[in-house]
Amino acid sequence: MLFRSRLCNLGATIYASVKYLEAHPDMTIEQYTWLMPSKDQDWFSANQWLQQHYAKASVGFRSNTLLGLFAAVKQDLGVAPLPFFLGDSEAELKRILEPPKEFASELWLLIHPDLRRTARVKAFVDFIAEAIAHDQSSIEGS
Repeated sequence: MLFRSRLCNLGATIYASVKYLEAHPDMTIEQYTWLMPSKDQDWFSANQWLQQHYAKASVGFRSNTLLGLFAAVKQDLGVAPLPFFLGDSEAELKRILEPPKEFASELWLLIHPDLRRTARVKAFVDFIAEAIAHDQSSIEGS
């Protein structure tokens, strides 16, 4: 059995660039161009959430990475689900919705039990726990 340690919550919501919002002042959220994860990215519930809440929304771009979605939003191409640590880090991006409860998740560290007490793994665990604790508010979106 793996040793596991919960590091923090992971928060996410829908972001758009300020320029995109200014260029489309009369659109509703369902009318925006949506930038979404690839359909095979089931670990992130955004695709199901969009279908349930905004079934008529048009998806104009899909990416198999969060960094791809992040870059597309920064290029004013539409709106996308992003984790807080990405979306909030850019002044030109804006949260356009309260964080959907379906986007909430957690960050865990998993370690093989045989390696748990080795010096280099222990050093890594201590380092990552400290780094996450230092940036916890930006990761959780508080």
